[in-house]
Amino acid sequence: MKAKQFLVLGSTGQLGMSLLSLSRDSKDIWHFANRSELDLSQDYFEQKLRNLSFDVLINCAAYTSVDKAESDIALCQSINHLAVEAMARICVEKNAILFHISSDYVYHNSLNRPLKETDPTQPKGVYALSKWEGEQAIVHQGAKACIIRTSWVYSYQGQNFVKTMLSLANHPKSIKVVDDQIGTPTSALDLARAVLSLLGNTLFLKKIKEEKAPIFLNFSNEGVASWYDFAKAIFEESKIEVECLPIPTTAYPTPAPRPAYSVMDKKKIKPLLPYPIPHWREALREIVREISKETSNR
Repeated sequence: MKAKQFLVLGSTGQLGMSLLSLSRDSKDIWHFANRSELDLSQDYFEQKLRNLSFDVLINCAAYTSVDKAESDIALCQSINHLAVEAMARICVEKNAILFHISSDYVYHNSLNRPLKETDPTQPKGVYALSKWEGEQAIVHQGAKACIIRTSWVYSYQGQNFVKTMLSLANHPKSIKVVDDQIGTPTSALDLARAVLSLLGNTLFLKKIKEEKAPIFLNFSNEGVASWYDFAKAIFEESKIEVECLPIPTTAYPTPAPRPAYSVMDKKKIKPLLPYPIPHWREALREIVREISKETSNR
């Protein structure tokens, strides 16, 4: 029986690079496409994707500049909505499975409790709306799909909140971070491990094929934090002494609205994974170690 072929879009993003690092021993079945090979914003994207062979398409690519999206509407829409619609259409044609990474921003529903996949979605802002429309496009195309909503993703690779905090720590001034936006940081490595576990779960893949609608799953690390809590932990794990001050969201206005509470309920995904999801603080420790290794190797 021929082995399944996996195609990853967005191979130079945080999740794409994490998947690449964890699947190096299976190069014959894993294929990674970067932006120069498959640019989601280009008109020719759909035809180029249609010409490729794959059984499972994993979409890690996204427009993630939340504030910039407010003025860059067309590009954000083309990547997060229209390209995803094309992926879903092609997956239907090829009888392939689509794994799509979405965002906690689609919820934004003011429920002050862990959010379930079945809770109402009320996306606010261009980025959030584009991610929600991408999800809806998968539903409307009838693709056999798994849509994973995640939050506050960071890695030892690429640009992210952890890297930003560490760079700010080089300056003598105190660092101000909002303390009234609550969620859960997610290590891209742990998200990649979860994706790989789901892809290796034959019964789950069979269930995706049998379902009439996409399967929605939440994934983040365990625990709860504010951005201020996260920043403090980054400095503690990195053994950096810096003054970190909590401020309200009103003191740091941004073009795009942020969810005040986006902790996600993960009861649905936990039985599908062969291990407990690590706490965000444990996951951060691993990433900080990797950043330290990378820095010392330069």
